[in-house]
Amino acid sequence: MVRGGVGGPARREAGPAAGGPAPRVAPLAEAGAHLEQRLRLLTIGLRWVTVLVGSVVGLARQPELRFFAVAAALAGHAAVVTLPQLAGWQPRPGPRAGALVVVELVLTVWAAAVTGGLESPFILAPLTGLLLLGYAGGRRVWVGTGAAGAAAVAATIVVQHAQPGSERAAGQIAVVYLLCGALGAFTRTLVVEIEHQRAAAADQAAEMATANELLVSLHALSQTLPASFDLGEVVASIRQRLRGLFDFSTLLVLVRDDAASGWRVELAEGVRVPNRLLDGELPRPVRRAVQESHPVVVHDRLAVAGEDGFAALARSGLYASLRARGSLVGVIALEDVPPHAYREEHVHVIESLSSVLALSIDNARWFGRIRTIGAESERARIARELHDRIAQSLAYVTFELERLQTAPGEKHEEIAALHEIVREIVGELRETLYQLRANVTEEDDLVSVAADYLVRFAERTGIRVVWTPATDARLPQRVEQELWRILQEAISNVEKHAGAREIVVSWEVRGRWARMVVADDGRGFDPGAEIVGDHFGLVGMRERADAIGARLWVESRPGKGTRVIVELEVGRMGAEGMNRRTA
Repeated sequence: MVRGGVGGPARREAGPAAGGPAPRVAPLAEAGAHLEQRLRLLTIGLRWVTVLVGSVVGLARQPELRFFAVAAALAGHAAVVTLPQLAGWQPRPGPRAGALVVVELVLTVWAAAVTGGLESPFILAPLTGLLLLGYAGGRRVWVGTGAAGAAAVAATIVVQHAQPGSERAAGQIAVVYLLCGALGAFTRTLVVEIEHQRAAAADQAAEMATANELLVSLHALSQTLPASFDLGEVVASIRQRLRGLFDFSTLLVLVRDDAASGWRVELAEGVRVPNRLLDGELPRPVRRAVQESHPVVVHDRLAVAGEDGFAALARSGLYASLRARGSLVGVIALEDVPPHAYREEHVHVIESLSSVLALSIDNARWFGRIRTIGAESERARIARELHDRIAQSLAYVTFELERLQTAPGEKHEEIAALHEIVREIVGELRETLYQLRANVTEEDDLVSVAADYLVRFAERTGIRVVWTPATDARLPQRVEQELWRILQEAISNVEKHAGAREIVVSWEVRGRWARMVVADDGRGFDPGAEIVGDHFGLVGMRERADAIGARLWVESRPGKGTRVIVELEVGRMGAEGMNRRTA
């Protein structure tokens, strides 16, 4: 079954939360019930009026024992039928209703026949039976009218045959009988039409409710999955979401590996499969899902030859390809032991979810590539640092030692100078190792790591540093890690290029936004001219900012200093993404 209210029968009553058409259902239901209530009151009133008026008129004409017996029979029948109607019984079509209508017609026609025929005071008593006969005669006006008309003609013939009278009077009575039956048939048609409209409105409301619940699920999914850039976290989130929407005994998430022309098994629950699969090793339904643009359903694997799957005991399967940005990203496979476990509504749900899931996986893959590129850039930076600062200094020391070995005289001053150079090299090496090791972890957040680093930076360079953090919450570790590397690069640029005397670094998290600013009072530069050569590493900083969904820009003018600003929207991370700092 589809959980969370996404599935359900094709036709069901919709509550107020069903959406736009729901308010139309209640008025239609009330209209149908009101019309049937009016019909019930009409039949009760018509029955008693014809019986009571006929009894009074008849007693005034001929107070005989036979007439008393007929009046008593009609009154007793009226009482027996009226009590259930007052209790809520509806004159709906069926064997019971048909039998009661026939009994009432026979009784009233007999009463009119034995008490004067066309001159009988009970000549209008059959009107109630004919009204109900027209109502119960069929779902269309002409059917009910035809049935009531035939009964009206038959009743008129019987009454006239019992006590012959004028044909004109008989014709008038027949017309009255027919009109009463037509009224019942027309009322039934209105009730049926109201029922159809109510059922259609209920169906539409149910569909809207299903669509609304599906959109809520998609919205929740889109708010959680893209917030993570780690493929493992994305896959774990996909598993949790699918577990809340579907029943399955086996779940697999395969990610496309174009380099190896195969698939990486990122998640395999309920079955053991190799970590990597080639295209030919996929079950046939999965290959069809990859080739087609819509999900593939296997209702009963035992009933169709060749419809294999991942789990040997699973008879049902639902498979959907994941496509993002016009390319195949992966495949999701759901399997369950019972047959016919997945229906049409499951296909719509997985088809709607597939684009969001694919985009989340693709984002995680791109983030992994960016991190790899960032690691390569970090290695290149370390190599440059070692080459530009330490390797050249060591080469100079080697050259001087070789010179001193061949030079005559005392060499105390030269050796002391070399000793100082070696001391500086060791200090630079220690600083480089510290910068490599200083990192954001689960225990050390951005605030604490940056505070230690900036203190060491000020002591080493003599540049005054002002550090102003203003936050009582920390962002996810992966986000703070990228922000920390951006801060390191910005501070390094100040040391190398700005010639600044003071640096002001601010970091704050306010409501839905986080903001970091690195400002110096150095010589400044033209940002437009700098971008081409990327002498200050802005491309790398912007790549790191893009990887976490942040925006980075530089404000600078020659002689006016520089400000590097990073802004990040953290409101969408919610409680899962932000953790309170502990004192």
